Amino acid sequence: MRSTMRIQQISLAAAISAKDPVSPQQIDQATRAQERKTFQASLESSAQTEHSSLVSLYSFSPHPLLLSHQQLLQLKQFNVALSIAITNIVERWWTDEEAGFPLRMPLDPHEDSLLQWVEKATEEKLIPPFNVRNGFWPPDFLLESKTERFLICEINARFPFELLPLAMYGHQALSNIGTQQKLYGPATDPNKVLNDLCLAFDLGLPIHILTGTERSSSLDLFLLLIERQTGAAPNVISFSDLRLVENKHSITGYDLCCLRNHSSKSNGRSGTLQGESLGEIHQIVLQCNQNELLELPQEILRHLALNSVNDMRSIFLVHDKRLLGIILQELNDLVNKHSVLTPKQAHILQEGIAPTIISGSSELEELVRQSAQSNKIKDGFIVKPARLGDNEGIIFGRDLSAEQWTSVVMSLRTLGSDQCIIQHLVNQHVFEIFLHEEKGVQKEHLVGTYHVIDGNFSGLGIWRTGSGRLSSVENGGGSWLVSILSLLG
Repeated sequence: MRSTMRIQQISLAAAISAKDPVSPQQIDQATRAQERKTFQASLESSAQTEHSSLVSLYSFSPHPLLLSHQQLLQLKQFNVALSIAITNIVERWWTDEEAGFPLRMPLDPHEDSLLQWVEKATEEKLIPPFNVRNGFWPPDFLLESKTERFLICEINARFPFELLPLAMYGHQALSNIGTQQKLYGPATDPNKVLNDLCLAFDLGLPIHILTGTERSSSLDLFLLLIERQTGAAPNVISFSDLRLVENKHSITGYDLCCLRNHSSKSNGRSGTLQGESLGEIHQIVLQCNQNELLELPQEILRHLALNSVNDMRSIFLVHDKRLLGIILQELNDLVNKHSVLTPKQAHILQEGIAPTIISGSSELEELVRQSAQSNKIKDGFIVKPARLGDNEGIIFGRDLSAEQWTSVVMSLRTLGSDQCIIQHLVNQHVFEIFLHEEKGVQKEHLVGTYHVIDGNFSGLGIWRTGSGRLSSVENGGGSWLVSILSLLG
């Protein structure tokens, strides 16, 4: 995914012509201060949170990134191809014996059992087909140095709405102030994102959110969003609240229920069992990691699969970084054997996915051969746990000794469910980003994301900056930026 236009940070306050954007460092401090004040006021007005301040909680920059319409179109075209590829692979996971996906990407036996049950439940029309409802999965992408080519490095399907409300509010804040000059507009339509989000639910029924040990930074904002749309906030529950209640009229013989609190919205079966006040769960968001889910009794886990807006196949397959390697391996067959991708779409994916090496592959054997010939090969690679997120467990090849690198590479010759992947280290573009007055202009990397809801491109997300090797906004490590487009096209 290449573009001739360079992404740049600009000042809206100094905008006179869309053809001649002005960077924040080109204007005086007083103008920047007023621009920050205006943006922050617009951000708070967009969110209208009662108990917290987005300005105090999140390090948003008031100076957005200017993208071209071509760059946004490239992301949309990439997502069309990516969604087609993922859907086809997932739908063939258990039936295509020649492809042998379970052997190429082994899962934990409990995951294996669950997903095979999900496949059967889909055939019996208990669960919507994967191409109809696969949930939320925002991909992260990096920008390659020479061409600013977008490279997808992972897909986040574990926490469904991570940062989505912030993308809405950040771009809404721009919409409130940036279009006054009729020069620029937000790259993401917050109303479209909200509409897509609401379409993923039945707003006439209560929504439950099952939370684990990791609490999403966007959870409270999501609760507020839904409450404004329905008049009732989703019910946040924990694992200990879940109950299975016998119901002879149910297809499975049970209803999935949970303990009710006084604020729970009731619409459907409710009652008291063994002194507990219970409410039926019709639709649920799983805001927990895979290991926590697998600790649940099998019957409860299956009923969660029946009611989850994020398909279990997304949580256990799409979120797994090994799938990126599978996609790259399957491109030829997706074009020539299964006829779901055009050659152009396959090329888009080949160019847009960071080269990913998985265990037991021919690509791994080639890396073993190259590593035996040169100790420097490792410096061009990065090792990532297949299932973790938030930069957890990432190791740079250059930080390993030759012996350690050999041990890592050789260990991947043995297939297993608890695996790492090896990706080519992306030589990221360095941007001049004005963070705030204390730091001024800093040389930063950017990590972008876009939001996918049921396979469809919903909107560009928040950009994160970082001056280190791993971009992060945690602990003051960077800033968040939103994107704009020229209204002149």
